Amino acid sequence: MGQEYGKVVTKEIPGDDVSGRVSSREVFRKLQARLTKLWSSKNRGFTVFWILCALTVASAWAGFALEASVKGPVQAPDPPRLIISFSPGSPAPLRLSIDSFLEQASTQPELILTASGVFAQHQKISNWSINVQGFTGYICPHQTAVNAVRLPRGGPHDYYLYGRAALSAISGAPFVTIKLCWNSGAPLVTNGAYVSADLPAVLAPMGQAGTVTRILVLSHPPMSDYTPAGGVLPAVASGQGWFWNSNISDSLESQGRFDIPVIASSLPGLEHANRLALYAGILFGIAGGALVSLLPALHDAVERRNTKQEPGEASEQRSRPRDRPDSAGE
Repeated sequence: MGQEYGKVVTKEIPGDDVSGRVSSREVFRKLQARLTKLWSSKNRGFTVFWILCALTVASAWAGFALEASVKGPVQAPDPPRLIISFSPGSPAPLRLSIDSFLEQASTQPELILTASGVFAQHQKISNWSINVQGFTGYICPHQTAVNAVRLPRGGPHDYYLYGRAALSAISGAPFVTIKLCWNSGAPLVTNGAYVSADLPAVLAPMGQAGTVTRILVLSHPPMSDYTPAGGVLPAVASGQGWFWNSNISDSLESQGRFDIPVIASSLPGLEHANRLALYAGILFGIAGGALVSLLPALHDAVERRNTKQEPGEASEQRSRPRDRPDSAGE
């Protein structure tokens, strides 16, 4: 009698990717073995090749990073245009003196304009106004004596500032002080060792006598660390600031009608930039030398591998003839 024993039934479990995991492990093991073989003491040629590759990439990357930190001068954005005038019934001063300070004493650039003048003896009040054209910033806060209105018919950044000032008996005391601020787009830009600025034009009513003094002020670092590198040279350059003087006039030859572009360079900043450029050149030289050595190193590594394989192939060929008689005797 024949008895039929129970049969073993196998079922596939869905979602069980054992073969996939095994194949992934095999690939990883082979890759690890290959890398270990390349880095082993038996393959010094390939080790040198990979070291040269890493040295080339690292040196080139560091060189480009240092080179990018060496910056040159940039063009400053266009400044606003300031036009001062006086209301009817409020006579203009006999002589007007305007000081315009473009400074970066804090984190944000500011433009401070002050005006003083010589008025008639009987005049006690001056109703002034300043038309600010092409202004991309905002009116600095906490100016109680200044009223600001955005002009609807002007450009998108035109303001009309006005006020009523009591004239002081002290000669030279300003009757107008306004401050303009920027979050971005100020006509004063620091880029590495260079400072680029564009001092705004200041205009007065036709026939007005007086002077306009435009001053560039830097605090960190101070102006004493900078020298002119381009643009209009200042009439006076000191540690407190650079000064440009011009007459108030409606003549086309008057400098007050035009912006004053300025480029200044910092001596300590230039020395630092030159050191960075030198280091970048050294790194590029190292990267170039390593890159040139890659092909010889690879050729040497391949030759060493072929040299080590030839004795093994010769020993196999010598062992085969000795195996044939044994097989024939059998």
